[in-house]
Amino acid sequence: MPTPGEWRPTPGYDGGMRWLLILFVLLAGCSRVIRETGRKIERDRAERGALKAPVIEAEVKPGHPRLLFDPTPGLAPLDDRQRMWLGKLQHRGDEIIDKPPIAYDSKRLLTRSREAMARVPTLAGLYRITGETRYAEAAIRELRNCCSFPDWQPNDFLATAEMMTAVAIGYDWVFDQLGKEDRRIIAQAIVRKGLDPALDAYQSAGGWTTAEHNWNLVCNGGVIVGSLAVMDVAPDVANKTLALAMKSLHHGMAAYDETGSTQEGPMYHNYATRYLTFAVAAIETALDRPIHVPDMHPGWKRAGDYRVHMTGPQNVSANFGDSDEVVGSSAWLLWHASKFRRPAFADFEIARGDEDPSIFDYLWLRTLPQKPSKDSIHGAQAFGSAVVLRDRAKGETTFLALRIGTTAANHTHLDLGSFVLDMNGQRFACDLGADNYELPGYLGNKRDRYLRSSTPGHNTLTIDDNSQPIGATATVVGAIDEAKPAATIDLTDAYPGAQRVRRSAAITDLGDVEISDDVTLGEKATVTWRMHTAAAVTLEGPDVAHLVLNGRRVRMRVVEPGLIPLERGRFPIEIARVKTDPPQKPIEGITEIRIVLPKVKRTHIVVRFEPE
Repeated sequence: MPTPGEWRPTPGYDGGMRWLLILFVLLAGCSRVIRETGRKIERDRAERGALKAPVIEAEVKPGHPRLLFDPTPGLAPLDDRQRMWLGKLQHRGDEIIDKPPIAYDSKRLLTRSREAMARVPTLAGLYRITGETRYAEAAIRELRNCCSFPDWQPNDFLATAEMMTAVAIGYDWVFDQLGKEDRRIIAQAIVRKGLDPALDAYQSAGGWTTAEHNWNLVCNGGVIVGSLAVMDVAPDVANKTLALAMKSLHHGMAAYDETGSTQEGPMYHNYATRYLTFAVAAIETALDRPIHVPDMHPGWKRAGDYRVHMTGPQNVSANFGDSDEVVGSSAWLLWHASKFRRPAFADFEIARGDEDPSIFDYLWLRTLPQKPSKDSIHGAQAFGSAVVLRDRAKGETTFLALRIGTTAANHTHLDLGSFVLDMNGQRFACDLGADNYELPGYLGNKRDRYLRSSTPGHNTLTIDDNSQPIGATATVVGAIDEAKPAATIDLTDAYPGAQRVRRSAAITDLGDVEISDDVTLGEKATVTWRMHTAAAVTLEGPDVAHLVLNGRRVRMRVVEPGLIPLERGRFPIEIARVKTDPPQKPIEGITEIRIVLPKVKRTHIVVRFEPE
């Protein structure tokens, strides 16, 4: 008899047979999993095939190139500006040729997709313009590399959309230089790594496909360009994705208001409008007959107004929300200038393009009618997300932008009433910009936790240092006289418990800027007026501050409440260096100017800025 715990094989049973039995059971289970996975793949394919999409009553034009421009007139430069731009583009193209290939990044492919957008259209476009095959060969190397990636990160479809746009444009523009196998590989990548994941997204009917912000327009824009590139070789999937993208666009179009602005700020407005313009321009050039893009919001025709007006005289953006001060390329303005007969849009982008033209600047510059602009951007302009005042005095243009709209939108901050100020050739009142998007709740309901997105981090009022609520709104009071740089906005909804909060701003005939606040509260509280500046700040008495930035000077004067000593000998103006605690990004070289009025129920604050 075996001792307790001792194992002995059963008579007639081989221990090796026991392991074979276990292996058989495991293999049977794996086989079942494989069969179930196969069935799921087939179900997914069937569901994709069952997706209903509008019928596109147009055919793709035969041959290439057919995306974004008409090649028939020729692309050689016609004047000195075009020759200058082409020279700069060739210099950039030569630099790209010498760069190592873009590396795949499984976690952050978006930056690599944007690098592809910078490289591939530039090289392919230079080939179309100059006929030099070295640019085509370099573009083909980039295309092969991008198409060799295991995927285009469909879980972050912005990365997919931008990569698909780059590859589709490259495929179309250097098509005549591609061998048969390269054509097959590139078209297959566009379908499998771009259009198939798009079908999955449309099937889910959520996420970016129904978002009312930049994601919808960028992602659908990439899908449309990709679909049009391969429609002749993959008609079933391309026709379906084109139709579904056009159907989905109305969600993103809802982000535009009737003034042409969006709530996300100038940077994301530019991003979204760029890809929407790629989509519409590609539809116009690639199909054999015009088709209507559904639900094209009339505000889209005025998107260029927002772009132009929200840029200050020093080519620095009014960077509300998560936007950047850097203006960046907006070649789409040239397309809009031609499409909507708005020469001022072209004037703006040509001035920017002279410094750093993109390939799209060059191609769309050629479509412009040679007409001077008669538009004026001085005076006042009200958009759904900002009011802009601009005037020229003492040889410099003064620029003031005030934030209105809502704090509920994507990439917005709790910043209603905040302002940026350009005076005497410098930005004297600045916005702190964006923080790290990966901070917990930063892009959600925890924006009040982080200085850059909170109300105390902006050039506006706080009550007891509280942030404005998510979902608050601010609107313009009365009508705006576009000839006069003055406006009043109602901020009452941004301050729960307040009876009335209004901010007025004006540029005077002398070129001064005056900002006044009328505040009536339900109960006494501390009202704080704030402004952030990169200038060196010195105080002259209790009510005057001198600001010096890059040798330019501005005097800030507190007109009201005036010389009223407060508790413990404090006076209205205070200054402090701005700091943040980790994990927030550090802030360097910024001073906060404060006017603190404790325990008030009603107050009137007037601050005047005077160029020196």
